[in-house]
Amino acid sequence: MWLTLLSLLDDKVVRNMVELVDVFPTVSHLAGLSAPQHCPEVSFQKELCTEGHNRASTFRFREGRRDEEGVAFSQYPRPADTPQVNSDLPDLKDIKVMGYSLRTWDYRYTLWLGFNPKTFQVNVSDVHAGELYMLEDDPSQDNNTYNSIFSDSDHTVVMKKMASLPPTVILQMRMKLQLCYLTAGMKTSGGKA
Repeated sequence: MWLTLLSLLDDKVVRNMVELVDVFPTVSHLAGLSAPQHCPEVSFQKELCTEGHNRASTFRFREGRRDEEGVAFSQYPRPADTPQVNSDLPDLKDIKVMGYSLRTWDYRYTLWLGFNPKTFQVNVSDVHAGELYMLEDDPSQDNNTYNSIFSDSDHTVVMKKMASLPPTVILQMRMKLQLCYLTAGMKTSGGKA
């Protein structure tokens, strides 16, 4: 089995977006096992499901072109806005801020939002900070452009628009809409609007 997997890889670099949640269904498929069914949007009542996608075909076929629409989401817990001893591995009860990132070919957009560890709920109107990196011009992600292009008035407008969305609109969709608003008219080359 592993020899087959290794022969599939052949030192190939996959450049399209993949997420950590894609590993389980992909490895399950490569091992000849069936992965759990895909999770519904509200999955608290499901005993076992997966949010990931089987990416085994990525190993077998050459990537034709980059997936311009590809998006990867991730989240990262923090106990506070400033670094602490337990910042990298906080206990659940200590998580007060949750970072939600959206990564595309051109951008990485992160919002640091208030989080309630007792209810596992994020407060989308409690924005602690934001990050926006133009990856073509800044691949090391050293120049956070969030504050320079997102004035206080822009922030208020976007937050009002996001608050007016129905509660059924999931956070990932809200962030996609925000990224579209923030980057409208921006070029990836040269980093100028």
